[in-house]
This record gives sequence, C-alpha cells and structure tokens, in this order.
Amino acid sequence: MSWARSTVLCAALMAAAALTGCGGDDRGDRGDRGDRGDRGASRPPDPTRAVAAPERAPAPPRSKQRAGSVTATIPLPAGPTGVGFGAGAVWATRADATVARIDPRTLRQRTSSVGRFPLRVAIDGDGAWVANAENDTVSRLHARTRRVLETIEAGDRPSGVAVTPDAVWVAIDRDETLERIDPRTARTVATVRIGPAPTGGGRQVAAGADAVWTTARDEVVRIDPARNAVAARVLVPDPSDVVIGDGAVWVTSASENAISRIDPSSTTVVACFQVGRNPSAVALHGGFLWVVNNVDATVSQLDAATGELLGEIPVGAGSYDVAAGGGAVWVQSFGARAVIRMEPARAGGFRPESAAPAAGRHRGR
Repeated sequence: MSWARSTVLCAALMAAAALTGCGGDDRGDRGDRGDRGDRGASRPPDPTRAVAAPERAPAPPRSKQRAGSVTATIPLPAGPTGVGFGAGAVWATRADATVARIDPRTLRQRTSSVGRFPLRVAIDGDGAWVANAENDTVSRLHARTRRVLETIEAGDRPSGVAVTPDAVWVAIDRDETLERIDPRTARTVATVRIGPAPTGGGRQVAAGADAVWTTARDEVVRIDPARNAVAARVLVPDPSDVVIGDGAVWVTSASENAISRIDPSSTTVVACFQVGRNPSAVALHGGFLWVVNNVDATVSQLDAATGELLGEIPVGAGSYDVAAGGGAVWVQSFGARAVIRMEPARAGGFRPESAAPAAGRHRGR
C-alpha cells in the first residue's frame, strides 16, 4: 500500500464525515437518549463534538523494518471468542462458556467456567473480568487460581470490557450504555448513556487514566471518568475497535478497511491508514499497530509513527480479537480453534517479558 493511497482514503473519509454532519447540527447530543430521533429537525451545535480533516502529510521514508511472523499456534478444544493479556498470562474466552489461562512461555493452558458465550476479557493485577454476552453478566476471576470470585449482573448483551485501577468499564450492546463497576465492591456504580452500538454490533471500550473511549454508531465517544459523562463524540465510520496508546486513540473502521488516529487533546482525527478487509480489532506493541482483518484472515502490521505497512501476516479464519503482552501479539481464531502467537521481526527468538530473568513483572488491550 502506498502512502499516497492511504492519504487519499483518509481525505475521502473526512469528506464523507463532513457531508454527514460530523461537526454539524443535525445529530445533537445523543448522550442522553437511546435513539437517533428526527434527523431532519434542526438542533443547536453539540459542544462535545469536535472533528477536523487532517492535513496532508509528506511521504514517510521507506521503512527498513521487516514484518513479524507467526511463531506458535495454540489449539483449543472450543472456538475462542476473545483474547487478552495480563497478570503474566494469555487469557482466551471460549464459546463453550469457559476461559483458558495460557502460560506464554510453556503454552500450557488451564480453564475456568464462566457465563454463556463470553466475548471479551480484561485483566488487572488481581484478576480477569469477563463479559458474558448471552446471560448478561460479568465474571471476575482470581488471576492466579482462576477461581470465579464474583458474578455481576450487567445490561443486555455485554460485549466489551476494560479496566483501570479504580474502575471496570463494560460496553453494553443493546442497552446503548456503558456501565462502570467498582472493582473493590464488584457493584455497578454508574451507567452512561452512549447511543446505538455500531451497525455490526459488538460495542468495544478502551480505558486510560483520564478518559474512556467506546464505539457507537458511526462514531467513537469519549467519557470523562471523573463525571461519568460523555465529554466528546468523534465521527468515525463503522468503528469496530478502539485502543489507547502512543499518545493517540486508534479506531478501526470495518466497512472502510481503515484505521484512524485521533488526537485525544483536540478530539480530532489527524490521520488514517488503509488496512485489510473488515478490520475488527487492533493492538499496539513495540511501536507497531497490529490490525486484525477478519475477511482476509490476516493481521496488518503498521509502523504507528508513520502508518507504513510492513506486511500482512496470515492467521486463521474467524479472527476478530487481538492482545499484546509478554513480548508478543496474540490473536484468536474461531475457525482454527486456536490462539496464534505473533512476534515482531528481531534476533534471538521468542523471549516473553513475563519469563525474563529478574524482570519484576508485566497491556494488551
């Protein structure tokens, strides 16, 4: 993919955004209601919305780096639906109402039972939080023993989860909300009205120290965790995933085959880059963006600073989630019934961070 082609695509996306009222007055503030209402009615400008077209950047120097590669395939007895990394392990949610905890060094796995059709998992220092889509709950597991500590009622079809030291954020598909759980009490303490989920469903969420971002219908929404309220809305067509890192917010657009970079200080789209077909998830690792292309069954590896495409890495069918940690990138493949490990090109082979001698520790997404 050439830099010129991705720049043209970005300009086209921004032009489409302008035509659909991206900074305009026909959508209003949807933070307080659950539908789009009368699109023909005139409404005052929304002070939380700020989107601007990016300036055309000069062509970047040709990257001398090589694309990464698949270094392990970990078979599972049931199709994995999501993947996360934390507490020194890979965690894979599975369609058989279980979660597998995988040792990133030995690749051995142990399982725990959770709710029906767990979709996503997020891990903090104490445990794993699992969004169970079919019975509308969130399971909390002990990070080491994998024992289920809590089962928390959630809204209609929880589809995404993210954690910070003082909050667990759960994205709800059908209730058009984002729920906040206090990890100390395992109780829901706030519900934020977001608006309709993305067209394909599967609302996702990413959480940082001073902002939470979640996907919605043709936009991503910024939440102020201090107020538990919508702070801004940024138009991005058909968003499928969001991640925070390298001083930016990154959003994949499934129908546009692109990933956008948002400046969080100005809440504006400042760049976008073309990837494969139907990008469904993204992770940051080692200065690279790793974008899962669901239709192509590949992962696009891009330089996060320039958008340069290093290559497309083949993975299994039905891949739509990705996590980074332990010195590698991890992708689930529902079709292959496996978790796939990828690594950036480097000398010395696989050296998981969690297994490094005297390394005190370990985000994936």
